[in-house]
Amino acid sequence: MAIAQHVFKRGSVYWWRRRLRNGTDPRAFLLIEVSLRTKSVEQAKFSAARLTLISERLFRELRAMMIKPDDVKRILIEVAKTCTTVLDSHSALELAHEDDFEKLRMRDVAEGWAARVLSSQGQHATVGHSETQHMRAAGLDDAAIKSVSDMLDTYRLLGLDVAPRPVIEALMQKFEIPESQRNFDQVQQIYFRGMAAAHLNNAQRRVGIRQDDDALLQTALLADSLPDGSKTQPIRKGLLDAGDNDEPDLDDAIDDEDDLEADGLCHGLH
Repeated sequence: MAIAQHVFKRGSVYWWRRRLRNGTDPRAFLLIEVSLRTKSVEQAKFSAARLTLISERLFRELRAMMIKPDDVKRILIEVAKTCTTVLDSHSALELAHEDDFEKLRMRDVAEGWAARVLSSQGQHATVGHSETQHMRAAGLDDAAIKSVSDMLDTYRLLGLDVAPRPVIEALMQKFEIPESQRNFDQVQQIYFRGMAAAHLNNAQRRVGIRQDDDALLQTALLADSLPDGSKTQPIRKGLLDAGDNDEPDLDDAIDDEDDLEADGLCHGLH
């Protein structure tokens, strides 16, 4: 039975115990237990009060340093959108110099999965058994899986296995992320996640599926069908497919990319 807040007795010795939130997930908690190394109830109460005060201060500092889930989404969207724009702008040039279309598509897949592995493992990422199983489940054959491993080797050779520091710092500044090594590492992880999303979301680039074009055409046709006096202002694309409570996605969030150089934000073999 607890004799004071966060204090309990184990055998003849008093202990301090508290559940602290682990990260930003409101359902994730970390149980911490510390022996107070005393059999005296008064000494235990005194030491426990000090530990509680220290834990409150550390917890506040940690919360202030953490990247909020909404900021993670915004950074991911920023990187994915900018990288998609860069890759799309280079696709026409690639077709002019490469007649093997399937080779271009498979390079997208290899770079996308390489970025995924880098986001989860960091600079010394390798394609192991678990990664191989996930790739096979996604439809990659042995040759494609080997190309992912080769892409990681190429990234390391060219120094692309780490994100450019100025780019990560610019992202942190833009989204007002507190400076710390932990936050820098997390933003770099998000950066590679965004790169992976851009490379693997290649339907419009490699297959020609252009939902943006379809939406714009439908808007134009609708405007042309209305009487002259009833024509409305053009509909912004973000309003075509976003409800009032929708989560931000690649189409309806963060359009201002002036602060970051697009080619710098999306590095790779393009």
